[in-house]
Amino acid sequence: MPLKHFTETLLIVLLGLVTLLTGVVMDTLPLLPEGALPWAIAFAVALLYGLSLYPLLKKNRADNSFRILHFLPAAMLVLWLAIELLTLKFPQALALHHWYTWGWSVVVVVLCFLFFIAFCLNVIRRRVPRIALLLLLLVPFTGLAFASEQYYHWDQQVSSIVWQGNWWDLVGTGTIIAGTQNGDNANLDPSDNPQEEAWRRRLRALDERRKSIADEKDGKSSSSKIASKASSKALVASSSSRVASSARSSTGQKSSGREIAQVKTPPPRLPTSGGEMSGLVFAMLAGYMSVLHRRAVKRRG
Repeated sequence: MPLKHFTETLLIVLLGLVTLLTGVVMDTLPLLPEGALPWAIAFAVALLYGLSLYPLLKKNRADNSFRILHFLPAAMLVLWLAIELLTLKFPQALALHHWYTWGWSVVVVVLCFLFFIAFCLNVIRRRVPRIALLLLLLVPFTGLAFASEQYYHWDQQVSSIVWQGNWWDLVGTGTIIAGTQNGDNANLDPSDNPQEEAWRRRLRALDERRKSIADEKDGKSSSSKIASKASSKALVASSSSRVASSARSSTGQKSSGREIAQVKTPPPRLPTSGGEMSGLVFAMLAGYMSVLHRRAVKRRG
Protein backbone atom coordinates (compact mmCIF):
# COMPACT_ATOMS: atom_id res chain seq x y z
CA MET A 1 0.00 0.00 0.00
CA PRO A 2 1.20 3.60 -0.56
CA LEU A 3 2.93 5.52 2.18
CA LYS A 4 0.66 7.18 4.70
CA HIS A 5 0.63 10.95 4.68
CA PHE A 6 2.08 11.24 8.16
CA THR A 7 4.84 8.70 7.43
CA GLU A 8 5.85 10.47 4.23
CA THR A 9 5.93 13.82 6.01
CA LEU A 10 8.06 12.33 8.77
CA LEU A 11 10.50 10.90 6.22
CA ILE A 12 10.81 14.29 4.50
CA VAL A 13 11.64 16.00 7.79
CA LEU A 14 14.13 13.25 8.64
CA LEU A 15 15.76 13.66 5.23
CA GLY A 16 16.09 17.39 5.86
CA LEU A 17 17.76 16.79 9.23
CA VAL A 18 20.21 14.27 7.74
CA THR A 19 21.07 16.73 4.96
CA LEU A 20 21.76 19.52 7.48
CA LEU A 21 23.95 17.20 9.53
CA THR A 22 25.86 16.15 6.42
CA GLY A 23 26.54 19.78 5.58
CA VAL A 24 28.00 20.39 9.04
CA VAL A 25 30.11 17.24 8.81
CA MET A 26 31.56 18.23 5.43
CA ASP A 27 32.61 21.62 6.81
CA THR A 28 34.39 19.99 9.75
CA LEU A 29 36.11 17.12 7.91
CA PRO A 30 39.92 17.34 7.91
CA LEU A 31 41.71 17.65 4.60
CA LEU A 32 43.03 14.61 2.80
CA PRO A 33 44.94 12.44 3.56
CA GLU A 34 44.13 12.96 7.27
CA GLY A 35 40.42 13.10 6.49
CA ALA A 36 40.26 9.83 4.55
CA LEU A 37 38.97 7.70 7.42
CA PRO A 38 36.58 10.36 8.82
CA TRP A 39 35.15 10.77 5.32
CA ALA A 40 34.74 6.99 4.97
CA ILE A 41 32.82 6.85 8.26
CA ALA A 42 30.55 9.75 7.29
CA PHE A 43 29.94 8.28 3.83
CA ALA A 44 29.12 4.85 5.27
CA VAL A 45 26.56 6.38 7.65
CA ALA A 46 24.95 8.46 4.88
CA LEU A 47 24.83 5.48 2.52
CA LEU A 48 23.42 3.21 5.23
CA TYR A 49 20.68 5.76 5.85
CA GLY A 50 19.54 5.65 2.23
CA LEU A 51 19.82 1.87 1.92
CA SER A 52 17.95 1.22 5.17
CA LEU A 53 14.92 3.20 3.98
CA TYR A 54 14.92 1.86 0.43
CA PRO A 55 13.05 -1.42 1.21
CA LEU A 56 10.33 0.52 3.06
CA LEU A 57 9.93 2.98 0.20
CA LYS A 58 9.85 0.20 -2.39
CA LYS A 59 7.35 -1.87 -0.41
CA ASN A 60 4.98 1.08 -0.11
CA ARG A 61 5.42 2.06 -3.77
CA ALA A 62 6.96 5.45 -3.08
CA ASP A 63 7.89 7.66 -6.01
CA ASN A 64 11.26 6.97 -7.60
CA SER A 65 12.25 10.60 -7.11
CA PHE A 66 11.56 10.29 -3.38
CA ARG A 67 13.75 7.18 -3.20
CA ILE A 68 16.62 8.95 -4.97
CA LEU A 69 16.38 11.99 -2.70
CA HIS A 70 17.42 9.86 0.27
CA PHE A 71 20.82 9.29 -1.37
CA LEU A 72 21.58 13.01 -1.71
CA PRO A 73 23.59 13.14 1.57
CA ALA A 74 25.87 10.38 0.27
CA ALA A 75 26.18 12.19 -3.07
CA MET A 76 27.21 15.36 -1.22
CA LEU A 77 30.07 13.48 0.43
CA VAL A 78 31.13 11.93 -2.88
CA LEU A 79 31.37 15.40 -4.41
CA TRP A 80 33.42 16.56 -1.40
CA LEU A 81 35.85 13.71 -2.00
CA ALA A 82 36.12 14.52 -5.70
CA ILE A 83 36.99 18.14 -4.89
CA GLU A 84 39.58 17.04 -2.33
CA LEU A 85 41.25 14.68 -4.80
CA LEU A 86 41.31 17.52 -7.30
CA THR A 87 43.04 19.83 -4.83
CA LEU A 88 45.75 17.23 -4.23
CA LYS A 89 46.68 17.45 -7.91
CA PHE A 90 45.86 21.12 -8.46
CA PRO A 91 46.25 23.31 -5.34
CA GLN A 92 44.47 26.13 -7.21
CA ALA A 93 41.22 24.18 -6.75
CA LEU A 94 41.37 24.99 -3.04
CA ALA A 95 39.07 27.95 -3.71
CA LEU A 96 36.43 25.49 -4.96
CA HIS A 97 36.74 23.49 -1.72
CA HIS A 98 36.35 26.65 0.35
CA TRP A 99 33.25 27.65 -1.61
CA TYR A 100 31.73 24.16 -1.33
CA THR A 101 32.16 23.94 2.46
CA TRP A 102 31.54 27.62 3.28
CA GLY A 103 29.20 28.10 6.20
CA TRP A 104 28.42 24.46 6.99
CA SER A 105 28.16 23.76 3.23
CA VAL A 106 25.13 26.05 3.13
CA VAL A 107 25.15 26.40 -0.67
CA VAL A 108 24.76 22.69 -1.41
CA VAL A 109 22.36 22.28 1.53
CA VAL A 110 20.07 24.99 0.14
CA LEU A 111 20.24 23.31 -3.27
CA CYS A 112 19.16 19.98 -1.75
CA PHE A 113 16.27 21.67 0.06
CA LEU A 114 15.13 23.14 -3.23
CA PHE A 115 14.88 19.58 -4.55
CA PHE A 116 12.85 18.61 -1.47
CA ILE A 117 10.48 21.54 -1.96
CA ALA A 118 10.11 20.70 -5.65
CA PHE A 119 9.11 17.16 -4.69
CA CYS A 120 6.56 18.48 -2.19
CA LEU A 121 5.06 20.72 -4.88
CA ASN A 122 4.71 17.80 -7.30
CA VAL A 123 2.91 15.71 -4.69
CA ILE A 124 -0.67 16.78 -4.00
CA ARG A 125 -0.68 15.60 -0.41
CA ARG A 126 0.05 18.14 2.36
CA ARG A 127 2.17 20.59 0.40
CA VAL A 128 1.96 23.53 2.80
CA PRO A 129 2.82 21.71 6.06
CA ARG A 130 5.78 19.92 4.51
CA ILE A 131 7.25 23.04 2.92
CA ALA A 132 6.71 24.94 6.16
CA LEU A 133 8.58 22.28 8.13
CA LEU A 134 11.46 22.31 5.65
CA LEU A 135 11.73 26.10 5.85
CA LEU A 136 11.56 25.86 9.63
CA LEU A 137 14.71 23.73 9.46
CA LEU A 138 16.52 25.63 6.72
CA VAL A 139 16.12 29.25 7.86
CA PRO A 140 17.69 28.84 11.35
CA PHE A 141 20.40 26.64 9.86
CA THR A 142 21.31 29.34 7.33
CA GLY A 143 21.50 31.99 10.04
CA LEU A 144 23.66 29.84 12.31
CA ALA A 145 25.91 28.89 9.40
CA PHE A 146 26.51 32.55 8.53
CA ALA A 147 27.21 33.40 12.19
CA SER A 148 29.63 30.49 12.48
CA GLU A 149 31.53 31.46 9.34
CA GLN A 150 31.77 35.18 10.07
CA TYR A 151 31.99 35.44 13.86
CA TYR A 152 32.09 32.34 16.04
CA HIS A 153 33.87 29.70 13.90
CA TRP A 154 32.01 26.80 15.49
CA ASP A 155 33.15 24.53 12.67
CA GLN A 156 36.75 24.71 13.91
CA GLN A 157 35.67 23.86 17.46
CA VAL A 158 33.59 20.90 16.32
CA SER A 159 36.41 19.66 14.09
CA SER A 160 38.94 19.85 16.93
CA ILE A 161 36.62 17.94 19.27
CA VAL A 162 35.21 15.29 16.92
CA TRP A 163 37.98 14.57 14.42
CA GLN A 164 41.15 15.62 16.25
CA GLY A 165 40.50 14.67 19.87
CA ASN A 166 42.70 12.32 21.87
CA TRP A 167 40.05 9.59 21.76
CA TRP A 168 40.23 9.56 17.92
CA ASP A 169 43.85 8.40 18.03
CA LEU A 170 42.81 5.23 19.87
CA VAL A 171 41.64 3.69 16.58
CA GLY A 172 45.06 4.17 15.05
CA THR A 173 44.26 6.86 12.50
CA GLY A 174 47.35 8.92 13.26
CA THR A 175 45.43 12.15 12.77
CA ILE A 176 46.95 13.76 15.84
CA ILE A 177 50.48 13.27 14.60
CA ALA A 178 49.59 14.37 11.09
CA GLY A 179 47.55 17.32 12.22
CA THR A 180 50.00 18.72 14.78
CA GLN A 181 53.12 18.25 12.75
CA ASN A 182 54.50 21.69 11.87
CA GLY A 183 56.58 22.61 8.90
CA ASP A 184 59.44 23.62 11.22
CA ASN A 185 59.88 20.03 12.41
CA ALA A 186 59.63 18.40 8.97
CA ASN A 187 62.54 18.23 6.55
CA LEU A 188 61.09 19.91 3.46
CA ASP A 189 64.38 20.74 1.74
CA PRO A 190 64.80 19.65 -1.90
CA SER A 191 66.28 16.17 -2.17
CA ASP A 192 68.43 14.55 -4.85
CA ASN A 193 66.42 11.35 -4.62
CA PRO A 194 63.41 11.54 -7.01
CA GLN A 195 61.09 9.50 -4.77
CA GLU A 196 62.00 11.45 -1.66
CA GLU A 197 61.62 14.75 -3.52
CA ALA A 198 58.15 13.74 -4.72
CA TRP A 199 57.13 12.95 -1.14
CA ARG A 200 58.53 16.22 0.19
CA ARG A 201 56.83 18.18 -2.59
CA ARG A 202 53.53 16.69 -1.49
CA LEU A 203 54.24 17.61 2.13
CA ARG A 204 55.01 21.18 1.12
CA ALA A 205 51.76 21.38 -0.86
CA LEU A 206 49.74 20.04 2.09
CA ASP A 207 51.41 22.52 4.43
CA GLU A 208 50.50 25.40 2.13
CA ARG A 209 46.90 24.15 1.86
CA ARG A 210 46.52 24.03 5.65
CA LYS A 211 47.87 27.53 6.04
CA SER A 212 45.68 28.88 3.25
CA ILE A 213 42.50 27.43 4.76
CA ALA A 214 43.46 28.68 8.22
CA ASP A 215 44.02 32.17 6.82
CA GLU A 216 40.68 32.18 5.01
CA LYS A 217 38.70 30.95 8.01
CA ASP A 218 40.32 33.45 10.36
CA GLY A 219 39.28 36.28 8.04
CA LYS A 220 42.75 37.58 7.34
CA SER A 221 43.28 40.18 4.69
CA SER A 222 44.77 39.43 1.30
CA SER A 223 48.02 41.16 2.21
CA SER A 224 48.50 38.92 5.22
CA LYS A 225 47.86 35.86 3.02
CA ILE A 226 50.55 36.96 0.57
CA ALA A 227 52.97 37.56 3.43
CA SER A 228 52.18 34.13 4.88
CA LYS A 229 52.86 32.42 1.54
CA ALA A 230 56.12 34.33 1.16
CA SER A 231 57.21 33.38 4.67
CA SER A 232 56.36 29.72 4.01
CA LYS A 233 58.56 29.77 0.90
CA ALA A 234 61.37 31.37 2.88
CA LEU A 235 60.85 28.74 5.57
CA VAL A 236 61.40 25.94 3.04
CA ALA A 237 64.65 27.54 1.87
CA SER A 238 66.05 27.95 5.40
CA SER A 239 64.57 24.92 7.15
CA SER A 240 67.97 23.29 7.75
CA SER A 241 69.35 26.22 9.74
CA ARG A 242 66.12 26.64 11.71
CA VAL A 243 65.94 22.98 12.64
CA ALA A 244 69.56 23.06 13.75
CA SER A 245 69.11 26.22 15.85
CA SER A 246 65.87 25.00 17.42
CA ALA A 247 67.49 21.66 18.21
CA ARG A 248 70.34 23.41 20.07
CA SER A 249 67.91 25.53 22.12
CA SER A 250 65.44 22.74 22.98
CA THR A 251 65.76 20.83 26.25
CA GLY A 252 65.84 17.06 26.41
CA GLN A 253 65.90 16.56 22.63
CA LYS A 254 69.23 18.09 21.63
CA SER A 255 70.89 14.97 20.34
CA SER A 256 67.85 13.64 18.46
CA GLY A 257 67.15 17.03 16.85
CA ARG A 258 70.76 17.37 15.68
CA GLU A 259 70.68 13.88 14.19
CA ILE A 260 67.48 14.66 12.27
CA ALA A 261 68.91 17.95 10.98
CA GLN A 262 72.08 16.27 9.76
CA VAL A 263 70.40 13.39 7.90
CA LYS A 264 71.33 13.66 4.22
CA THR A 265 70.16 10.32 2.83
CA PRO A 266 66.46 9.40 2.66
CA PRO A 267 65.24 6.29 4.45
CA PRO A 268 65.10 3.16 2.30
CA ARG A 269 61.31 2.99 2.62
CA LEU A 270 58.82 5.45 4.05
CA PRO A 271 56.63 3.98 6.82
CA THR A 272 53.04 3.22 5.96
CA SER A 273 50.07 2.05 7.98
CA GLY A 274 47.28 0.03 6.40
CA GLY A 275 46.17 0.08 2.79
CA GLU A 276 46.31 2.96 0.37
CA MET A 277 43.64 5.64 0.68
CA SER A 278 42.81 5.46 -3.02
CA GLY A 279 42.14 1.72 -2.79
CA LEU A 280 39.68 2.25 0.07
CA VAL A 281 37.87 5.02 -1.78
CA PHE A 282 37.54 3.11 -5.04
CA ALA A 283 36.41 -0.04 -3.20
CA MET A 284 33.61 1.86 -1.45
CA LEU A 285 32.54 3.57 -4.67
CA ALA A 286 32.56 0.23 -6.51
CA GLY A 287 30.39 -1.32 -3.81
CA TYR A 288 28.01 1.63 -3.95
CA MET A 289 27.62 1.34 -7.74
CA SER A 290 27.14 -2.45 -7.43
CA VAL A 291 24.27 -1.97 -4.98
CA LEU A 292 22.59 0.55 -7.28
CA HIS A 293 23.03 -1.82 -10.25
CA ARG A 294 21.43 -4.71 -8.36
CA ARG A 295 18.49 -2.52 -7.34
CA ALA A 296 18.00 -1.42 -10.92
CA VAL A 297 18.09 -5.02 -12.21
CA LYS A 298 15.56 -6.15 -9.60
CA ARG A 299 13.25 -3.26 -10.42
CA ARG A 300 13.32 -4.11 -14.14
CA GLY A 301 12.71 -7.78 -13.42
